[in-house]
Amino acid sequence: MASLQNVFRRNKGTPKKSKQHEVETIQDDQIHNPYTEIQLLADHSDIVRILLSIDSTRFASAGDDNTIIIWDVKLGRKLFTLSTHTLPITCACLLPPVYKYPDYYEDREERFLTGSSDKKICMWNANTGECMRISQHNSAIKVLSCLEELELFCSGGIELCLWNLEGQLLNTLKLSEEADISHILVITKDHLVVASGSTLEVCIITPAPDMHGGTTYQLERLKKLVPIHKENITCMILVGENFFGTASLDGSIKIWNRHKLTLSKELHPVKEYYKQGYPYSVQHMMFIKEKYLLAAIGCGFCLYDIVSGETIIEREKAHYSRILHLCLVYDSMFLATSSEDGTIRLWGAKPQAGLPQEHSTEKPANQSTLEKLLGTSTIHPASVDSKHHPKEGPSLHLLGECVAHSGAVRMVLDFRDEGMVSCGVADGLVILWKASR
Repeated sequence: MASLQNVFRRNKGTPKKSKQHEVETIQDDQIHNPYTEIQLLADHSDIVRILLSIDSTRFASAGDDNTIIIWDVKLGRKLFTLSTHTLPITCACLLPPVYKYPDYYEDREERFLTGSSDKKICMWNANTGECMRISQHNSAIKVLSCLEELELFCSGGIELCLWNLEGQLLNTLKLSEEADISHILVITKDHLVVASGSTLEVCIITPAPDMHGGTTYQLERLKKLVPIHKENITCMILVGENFFGTASLDGSIKIWNRHKLTLSKELHPVKEYYKQGYPYSVQHMMFIKEKYLLAAIGCGFCLYDIVSGETIIEREKAHYSRILHLCLVYDSMFLATSSEDGTIRLWGAKPQAGLPQEHSTEKPANQSTLEKLLGTSTIHPASVDSKHHPKEGPSLHLLGECVAHSGAVRMVLDFRDEGMVSCGVADGLVILWKASR
């Protein structure tokens, strides 16, 4: 375990004051950064693209070296290396656990799926490292998604395929001759939204009799969603109980009603966009309880109220390069942003003046997720009152920077008091960041 203070902190301390549209820098000791030690998990030999949380103490990493590694977070120890795939692993999906004894929650079998460019879908037992099943797809697999209530899963490539948990192919659906499915989102028990390029199509899963007198399932196209994005879709998420969100390389974010299948709002309307480099592309989104959406847009991020459509926080320049992933860490005290610039930055409420260092990461009780992050229960955008006096809205301040990867940081997982985990694109490293206690 290495000390960050002695080894990896490149730019240290409190944010240097800068103009609103310039990237902040850190110069001195990072007294508000709880992550003080790291452990390098260097068992992969190529790009690590995927981190999959299995439970509160384990995760899987996978990427271009064709292997999956299951890790114990608490000990920073490798549990299993899984080597069935023969080409890079492109996607992974957690399946519902199997309970051997219904009354014993802890005695359960955790399973997950991986898909690869080798056209194989593998089902794994996370407890033993055993490959339980291998299913053959008809093309390289780009995405996997589980339909938990129906005990089915879908895979996407040039076709949409429906499988049962025994690995049997039930049905296939070709959306178009040019289709290249990149995202699948389950929006209700039996409805999917499928993204291919800039197109969004809703499909429904319906029961049908099989040749043995039992029941099977089939895929049917329901409708295309309009208006479409101008460029390829980059991410899709559920937004509360009634909506889902889609975002694109063009920078647009659309909120759809998942029951009416109609457009509800556009949160980041793009009047003009630039194809070269796509500077305002949305790489990741996350929903925060109640009604808020965080989006990584270009080198910055925004926080939206999806009910009013208002922008609560907008930080245009949070990193020197595009933000690839957002994650709430350390019991939601910080927003971690991982970027192509090789850093993970920690954002949170402005520290109270006069408090000693040990109080800077003290975890408040009885607050909502967003209240913890922003340090306030009053959440509204900046405005002007009746006397034309400006009223400040909430803000997220740069409180720490974690530097150890030698290139782009693909994503971050939070394991609360055990720390956070990141994976690198260029260095092939998985890094466990340990928090001080």
